[in-house]
Amino acid sequence: MKIVILSIVFFLIASFFVSRIFLKPNKTTNTVSTSPTIQVSPTPQNLEGGKITLKKFTEYINSEKTIDAVSLLSEKAVKDEKSKDQWQTNFNSISKISLAKVEDFEKPVWTENFEQYKVMLDIELKPGLSESYGWIEGENIRWVTLEKDNKETWRITEIATGP
Repeated sequence: MKIVILSIVFFLIASFFVSRIFLKPNKTTNTVSTSPTIQVSPTPQNLEGGKITLKKFTEYINSEKTIDAVSLLSEKAVKDEKSKDQWQTNFNSISKISLAKVEDFEKPVWTENFEQYKVMLDIELKPGLSESYGWIEGENIRWVTLEKDNKETWRITEIATGP
């Protein structure tokens, strides 16, 4: 009987030590790994949806491709040729534009096809213009709504001065 009890105690102690060695949780250390890691470059679809469109939008305006910037607007924003021309004139008033800050807005209502952002744009206007088309020199805060079109492309549906 003593042998059975000693065997059980020995088994429990051995199990405890084995479990501590083989089942210990992974701990992060500050050591540098010498093994290579594989990183998968995200495709545009995997990046944060409409943020790609916002980046392209500012790049087009900066490179004076305002017709391409207008092409990023949805049919809701550009209903006809007249509104298309108005948007292009509006964007032509900007000499330089950058995304100073982009914040998710109303994220709980986002869907696979709908996103909203509070965007701080840093803008330089072209000198000598008689009209600024709603922009001011420096920081401009806008609420931008984007939706996917039927080709799964993110388009800007609204650029608003308030939520």
